[in-house]
Amino acid sequence: MQRLTAQQLSYEFSRDREPRLRIQSGETIAVESEDALSGQLRKPGDRRDRTTVPYSNPLSGPIGIEGAEPGDSLAVTIHEIKPSIGQCSTYTGNPKQLCE
Repeated sequence: MQRLTAQQLSYEFSRDREPRLRIQSGETIAVESEDALSGQLRKPGDRRDRTTVPYSNPLSGPIGIEGAEPGDSLAVTIHEIKPSIGQCSTYTGNPKQLCE
């Protein structure tokens, strides 16, 4: 099984980014990532530091599917989501704040 590590996270979706991993259709992979706040909240009292990690929702990919063409529909099955440290954070703020 191939593994995509969280060592090179990105903060943008872009068709111009080269795939970090290429797989065959039907292949099972393990993907490591970070939570929505890049792991900054680990214990009670922790606060987000935008000067260290200014963006939210880090990405591990992209993942290239061999033989897939623009316009194809792809189905993905998530078998498990397991926080590496037993907890994680998400962001549910005002969408207007994301543009400020």
